[in-house]
Amino acid sequence: MSKKKKALIIAALTLAFIVAVFIVSNIIMVLGIVFPNYKYDKPEAVSKNDTYTIIEEYKYDDDDEISYIKVYVKDNKSGKIVFTAAPARARDYNGTEFVEGTSDFTLYSGDVGDFYYKYDSEKNTWTETNHDEIINYEPEISDEEKKKDIEKAEKAKEKKKLINTRD
Repeated sequence: MSKKKKALIIAALTLAFIVAVFIVSNIIMVLGIVFPNYKYDKPEAVSKNDTYTIIEEYKYDDDDEISYIKVYVKDNKSGKIVFTAAPARARDYNGTEFVEGTSDFTLYSGDVGDFYYKYDSEKNTWTETNHDEIINYEPEISDEEKKKDIEKAEKAKEKKKLINTRD
């Protein structure tokens, strides 16, 4: 068999595979088949801190024919829902979690980006913030730790110079 025939066969098989993947993925999307990280049958607690629990619930809107996730914040003491976040389309939803050590939380969405909710303790509610006002997820680093990091970087840089000069 010539090289040209082999190349054509490989190209045809590759194209057939791509078309098959495209067709299957569209069938899955049209039928609404998803493999979510949440349960369909009942609301589920997904993140918890000392005061609040985040609950997500799968919903289906018959009129719009769309699946979506409702996210609630429940007070751990009273057991009451104290906040409801904007719903997220189920196929784009990637989870919700509290920012460590706070009552702020993030709702991860694959299509329009993440939603950040900052807790206002005076009003006892959450407000959606834009990306520029995002909560600082990195812990504060002391001056002493920064100094140690700089020293490590300088030592590594010096070691790299020594390795490069051995040639």
